[in-house]
Amino acid sequence: MKKLKLDGLLARGVAVGAAIMSFTTMVEATPYATSLTNNAGTVSFRLNQTTTTNDTVMVISSGGSVTNILQAPGNNIITRGLVVTNLAIAPGTFKVRIKHLGSGVISPNSPTVPFGAPRGVAANRNPASPYFGWVYVSNSGTNAAHGQGIFALSSELADITGQGNVPKTGGYPNFTPANAGSSPFTLSIAPDDSVLVCDWTDASGNLITMPPLLSSFSYTLKQLTGVAAAPVGSNNNHGSVVSAFMVGTGANTKLYTLDEDYQRDPATGAATEWNSLWQYNIGASYAGVGSPEWSSAPDAKLMTPYINNFSGQNMKVEVGPNGYVYVNQRRSNAGQYDLFIVDPAHPVDPNSYPGIGGFFWDSQTESLAEGYSDDVLRDMMRFSVSKDGRYLAGIIAGGSNPITALDGSSATTVANEIILIPLTNGIPNIPARQIFNFGGAGSGRDIAFDAADNLICASSGLGYIQSLDIGETTDATTGSDGTFSVATPPTQTSVVATTPLAYEQGSVPGMFTITRTPDDIGNPLTVFYTITGTATLTNDYTVGGGSLITTTNCVIAAGQTSTNITITPVDDSIPELTETVLLTIKGSGGYSLGFPSFAQVAIVDNEMPQLQVLSLSTNLYQGNLNDYAALAIRRLGNTNIDVNLNASSFAFTGTGVSNVDYYLTNVPVTIPAGVVDLTVQIIAPGPNGTTAVGSRSINLSLVAGAGYTVTNNTATTTLTLKAVPPENILFSDNFENDPSGSNWKVAFASYTNGSTDYNLIFGYDYTSGSVGNLAPIPPAPHSTNGDTKGVYMTVNKNAGISAGLNLYLQNHTFGSNYALRFDMFLVQNSVGSAQSKVENAIFGIDHSSNMTNWFRNVAVPVSDRSIPGSIWQSDGLWFDVGADGNGGGGANTDYGAWSGPTWTNGVNVIGPTNMINRLASTTRQVFKKPPFTAGTSLGGSMANTVLSGTPTWVEVEVSQIGNLITFKANNTVLLSYYNTNGVPSTFTNGTVMLGYNDPWDDLGNGSASSGEAGVIYDNVRVVAITPPTIITQPSSIVASAGTTTNLSVVASTVTGTINYQWTLNGASIVGATSSTLNFAPLVSTNFATYAVIVNDGAYSTTSSSVTVAPPTPIIITNPTSRAAVVGSSPSFSVVAQTFSGITNYQWRYYGTNLSGKTTATLSLPGVQPISFGGPYTVSVGDGTTSITSAPPAFLTVAVAQTITNSVSGSTFSLQFGTEFGPNYIVEYKTNLTDVSWTPISTNSGTASPVTVTDSLSAAPTRFYRMRLQ
Repeated sequence: MKKLKLDGLLARGVAVGAAIMSFTTMVEATPYATSLTNNAGTVSFRLNQTTTTNDTVMVISSGGSVTNILQAPGNNIITRGLVVTNLAIAPGTFKVRIKHLGSGVISPNSPTVPFGAPRGVAANRNPASPYFGWVYVSNSGTNAAHGQGIFALSSELADITGQGNVPKTGGYPNFTPANAGSSPFTLSIAPDDSVLVCDWTDASGNLITMPPLLSSFSYTLKQLTGVAAAPVGSNNNHGSVVSAFMVGTGANTKLYTLDEDYQRDPATGAATEWNSLWQYNIGASYAGVGSPEWSSAPDAKLMTPYINNFSGQNMKVEVGPNGYVYVNQRRSNAGQYDLFIVDPAHPVDPNSYPGIGGFFWDSQTESLAEGYSDDVLRDMMRFSVSKDGRYLAGIIAGGSNPITALDGSSATTVANEIILIPLTNGIPNIPARQIFNFGGAGSGRDIAFDAADNLICASSGLGYIQSLDIGETTDATTGSDGTFSVATPPTQTSVVATTPLAYEQGSVPGMFTITRTPDDIGNPLTVFYTITGTATLTNDYTVGGGSLITTTNCVIAAGQTSTNITITPVDDSIPELTETVLLTIKGSGGYSLGFPSFAQVAIVDNEMPQLQVLSLSTNLYQGNLNDYAALAIRRLGNTNIDVNLNASSFAFTGTGVSNVDYYLTNVPVTIPAGVVDLTVQIIAPGPNGTTAVGSRSINLSLVAGAGYTVTNNTATTTLTLKAVPPENILFSDNFENDPSGSNWKVAFASYTNGSTDYNLIFGYDYTSGSVGNLAPIPPAPHSTNGDTKGVYMTVNKNAGISAGLNLYLQNHTFGSNYALRFDMFLVQNSVGSAQSKVENAIFGIDHSSNMTNWFRNVAVPVSDRSIPGSIWQSDGLWFDVGADGNGGGGANTDYGAWSGPTWTNGVNVIGPTNMINRLASTTRQVFKKPPFTAGTSLGGSMANTVLSGTPTWVEVEVSQIGNLITFKANNTVLLSYYNTNGVPSTFTNGTVMLGYNDPWDDLGNGSASSGEAGVIYDNVRVVAITPPTIITQPSSIVASAGTTTNLSVVASTVTGTINYQWTLNGASIVGATSSTLNFAPLVSTNFATYAVIVNDGAYSTTSSSVTVAPPTPIIITNPTSRAAVVGSSPSFSVVAQTFSGITNYQWRYYGTNLSGKTTATLSLPGVQPISFGGPYTVSVGDGTTSITSAPPAFLTVAVAQTITNSVSGSTFSLQFGTEFGPNYIVEYKTNLTDVSWTPISTNSGTASPVTVTDSLSAAPTRFYRMRLQ
């Protein structure tokens, strides 16, 4: 889908809705020819994309005097790839000219080419090169499609060298599985056609040069001494090179690199210049492959990007034709920079900026200046600048959170999105950007322009590369003498909405104005366009403006530079959203596209406002008075007036009691003029509600009132109650009077097993706010008598290494049915990188206390101890909560369940065994933002930041009931699983654990001692659980369909609350919530396995499984063996009875099912010898059980019977035996010379003798025969 950001302010009182539109993208691209040869008049060339029926393809020779038309408009197209034709042209230079009528739409112009892990693409744009148009791909992993290394493709992305799936390595030793993902990495083409390949690994990081045929390599920069990881040391002139680009020839040759690790002081351990842009003046010493390694330090540092102290940054560098150096750094976080421009002709002294700097333009500053809330290029993985300097294109990695425009609309970048931006004097015109989206999963990886401004796009998420034709009319000429040109029609067209608002009231029209440049003003110009949008032609509007205006094109008259198109609304009586009409200019042979090429008119409705309920928060928690249920309302109809709602506008039903369990808040509510969608916190938990255990339902209805009507006006939410069953406390600790933590054993581990880099404070008074920039926070939910002390934990405050800290309760062992409960206040770093915000609270049960349970996001082996007893191994059953609520900075979990055994890669310890995961995107209705303030803007994280105005605790419970392990927060089940498999199932008893984990090798908030992240635990209890007791289990039933019967259970609870939920084959039965499950009567779909879950509002017990089954089917008459003759059509049959209302048959031969033989009779038409024998059986089923016929039946070949005869008076008799099955036909002839036999009788074989008689008076002599059929 293509998307468009609509910019500009809308008139007050008009809501257009989301400003991201589906539209047709149109800019310049073209089919073009490469690899031109003339072999004695036989011409060949490669065509990068298939032509269209309106294109013209010519071969021009003999100095331009001879033109051969290979395709004229309207003729057959020419397919992409190698074109060979014998034109008998003269020797010498010739040209291929392709006049292309653009479709006006951005579209793929090649098939997809699969690659498992593409990291870089580059196209040769030198028309004088024999490799002109070649495309190179770096594949950084091996799959079934391609191996790890470099691949060369033709302009149409075909295998140009015959390498197939086998990568070219040139003998470079580091394209290995150990370096997958980072080597090979990005590519670029040097001025001499060499291919520059980046190796982005720490172990072997470098830049190598390969020839165009990829047959060898040489080191471009000095081979490493040691490794490329910082500090690289004074013996090295580079670190891990993430991207490189070379310009110039001879003495003017310059190399630009982006280096993950190098700094001007390469020996320093302080990270201040990581990821910087470096210039090497390598000059004439570079001559492609075989050149000596460049061993000198960089000649200049040109710039340092936004992130200069964190590794792992995806970046790219390219130099535009005007000499500007473009650099991007992929950043998905808000407030960060993605694209930079440096002018090497006017360098900035690096001593003048202490951190980032050296660039004169960046996309973040420009985006803010244009009125956007953030960088509109956020999460751009890489980019490319067109050879002609007119465009910059980027590819999005995985996407970003919404970015707001001036008009209040918002949009997000999404995975594999292509952003195309015109350049004006080398500067991106961001408002003119246009977007195309491949769709699919991230990550988009790289993008490259070819010489004709086609885009080569690579995505590891999609697993392929593909070329895009970005769609306008062009005239491309390629010469065999190494020349190349692209021309476009000089006249440019553009469109604006000169009257962007149209009104149903009075049918006030909107207006588009299409303008052309005056290059050919003396002639009329037909401009083609599409009209789309949310409004519907005829039903919502008409198109007018004169006889030269239609719904698909208009004519700008001779002597005129513009014409107007009117959009006149149809005044209907239907309340609607403000609707849009989008006009997009299409390509044509008579003009090229200018900016803007699309515009929008909004149609404002005039009906009385009609309100509808879009959504209501699904959950609110009684124990958090800052919680709420948010109501989203949409207004249709007139948007130019206020709509006022008060308490009488809402009605409530359900099991919750209004003004006791909950109350209406934030009323009256006003939907201001110009606002379509409004979300308001409408329901709050009551402070003195029910003390019962469980939940209450709240049903909301929006009631029609003065000045508005309603539709789709109901919604339901659940009030989760805070009470738990009476606590039988086995242990408790409120941390008020034990500053040394004598009850707890400390265990710590870190990535390097270095210093004990953690902060642990027992008896921390959290109302003081004395650590980690924490402000004072309110008492924990279970604190009494003014208690305000807890235990504070954090790790990794001074060293940038991952670490884990565990507290184990000493001298206690728990088992059977019990729960660990505590209050938790989790804090996320408020600033810094995404990874620096990824820190986790961890807690668990059934531990030995001899291990350190934690995990690290990067799989580097460590197995040692930092303090006594802290072995990095895993045991018990534990959970983690990620504070960032954003997938763990790249992981697939925000809430996880973990256990032993510790997972390994077969050699070294890596991390614990994961049992089950959940993302915070699924808990946004439970942990809303606000009151929680961490994580994404959409909520889902149960953490706070130090800036929170609503600091919020969470009540946590980890329970074990039998083998059911459950993690709850605020009485909502987040994760639950049955602990029945493997090693984890052996952890059934032990002690409890509280902990904290930073899984990333970084520093919170970016520098030592600045981190704010941590956790406070308070009011820890271990309690015995008495789950519901099932006194009388349900019993299985055997009954026939049509019978009235039931299943029942007798149970008790300690809470006074008892809920039932019957399940059928493990799935809940809607409405089956009483102690008895009735079948009145039984039908076939009722025969299944049942259980009932008994719940006391907090815990559940599941009954034993029982079945409801019909009596076993009965075979009344089994199939009978029979005889038959070849070619006849015998059959077997069965008579059976079932009691389920379903009778199924399946016939078998030699135990194998006979396809399609599923009725009571098995017919065997035209039986052949292969079908004789047996056994034949039939299975009779009732949908639940089945029975097979016995004994088996056999089909035998009928044999001729012995015939005897006798005469009695005038009667002649024939006697013969029969077999069951065949027919015995008796026939006669009076004379053997008669033509045919005359039948006397047909007799069914019954396995009994048969007598056939004939009258002697009919004829004195007859001849008889007996025939089997």
